[in-house]
Amino acid sequence: MFQLSDLEPDVYELRVHTSDVRGASTDASVWVALVGERSRTRRVELSSDAEACFVRAGTDVFEVEGRDLGDLSALVIGHDGRGFAPAWHLASVEVRCKTRPEMATLHFPCHDWIRKEGGTAKSSPARE
Repeated sequence: MFQLSDLEPDVYELRVHTSDVRGASTDASVWVALVGERSRTRRVELSSDAEACFVRAGTDVFEVEGRDLGDLSALVIGHDGRGFAPAWHLASVEVRCKTRPEMATLHFPCHDWIRKEGGTAKSSPARE
């Protein structure tokens, strides 16, 4: 029997860490998709009321909703390649399911450039 709670989406908190290297910041529009064992989210634009996101050595926090993803197996992140300085050096993304506290926080390392042409990066969770 399915319950009302099964209809509600899970809420994932994403902590996006921009690297501390020269030119790491981006002014492009950044998006993310979470990939689980059962389904995936659509591309979700990451935006904030903060004046500047994705700055060198910065951490930005966002929430993304997803229904019945299962255990997360990958994270795909990218940007639209627009802006004055779109290239971005992404350190990592941490993902925590706020609605299912029994799920562990996952760390998705990148430590690489997402190029200015609207590139993407795909990362699997780091194994501890």
